[in-house]
Amino acid sequence: MPLIQHNKGASPWEKVATDLFEIQGRHYMVTADYFANFIKVDFLTSLSAGQVITKLKGHFALYGVPKMVVTGSGNQFTAGEFAKFTAKWGIHHVTRTPSGKRQG
Repeated sequence: MPLIQHNKGASPWEKVATDLFEIQGRHYMVTADYFANFIKVDFLTSLSAGQVITKLKGHFALYGVPKMVVTGSGNQFTAGEFAKFTAKWGIHHVTRTPSGKRQG
């Protein structure tokens, strides 16, 4: 499958992507800035939407609130709590399906 090209945004931290992964039974969240190719990895103590939101708020406090966040389609990102968070913070949320197609 070919790589999908993305609009990088006009400045750092304008458009970010985040998703979850697991290594040796431990769960992590990776957040990447499209413009600067800057990556942050966080250890997660739970897989809840609340835990993901807490980690993202920490990044946003340091780097600014992005205009867009692109996520996987896991329960944490499709939960009503995550939708309320992005709406309240004025962030356009786009999910990616496992096939790489955009939704939102």
